[in-house]
Amino acid sequence: MPSEHEVLKKWSRVFYDLGAEWEYRGGDVCALHTVSGKVSDYYFNSEVISNNKEILEALCREVYLPQVTHRNLSVDAVASYPPYGEAFANAMARGLGVPSYFLRSLDVPEIDNQLKRDARVLVVADDIFSGGSVSQTIRAIHARRCAVAPLVCAFGNFSGKPSIDSFEIFSVISRRVDLFDVADSPLVARGIRPVNAREHWEELFVRRSA
Repeated sequence: MPSEHEVLKKWSRVFYDLGAEWEYRGGDVCALHTVSGKVSDYYFNSEVISNNKEILEALCREVYLPQVTHRNLSVDAVASYPPYGEAFANAMARGLGVPSYFLRSLDVPEIDNQLKRDARVLVVADDIFSGGSVSQTIRAIHARRCAVAPLVCAFGNFSGKPSIDSFEIFSVISRRVDLFDVADSPLVARGIRPVNAREHWEELFVRRSA
């Protein structure tokens, strides 16, 4: 049986080969992050994973569900935030045989009131930068008088921190990525044009120099 390190190394390569990661290596455009509006020289496009049902199911089966079993976590539900955490949460919920719930929106951070009080909830995220969306999800779960499992699962952790709100983060990719306001970005200061990464994903690769 492959070790945890070998499994994560394999899936990190899968992410890369599928084209889920972009990093600035020259060219005249850089990545503008959709939710935060900040700029960086790296972008992880979780939709590349989330929109591939076969890959997502295998990812949950090989990477995240074994962590729930290995840690003896008792889980009654899986929760995340829309829109980017939904596919991951649904896949994990199917694997665990439990329901999934979501924030109504990031502007209205409340969990569906069908989530039963005292449920034990596993939080998942597509990626973690500042962690604001995950923190909102955790607070909404606590507001429903529910317990949060001591593990947050994510495709990628780019915060540079091993935990969020005292909950351990487990991810395939773990690296620190610095985000800048447009006015403070070293790339923008050099004349590199920021483009919305999700809307112009192919352009980022095409316009990157070899």
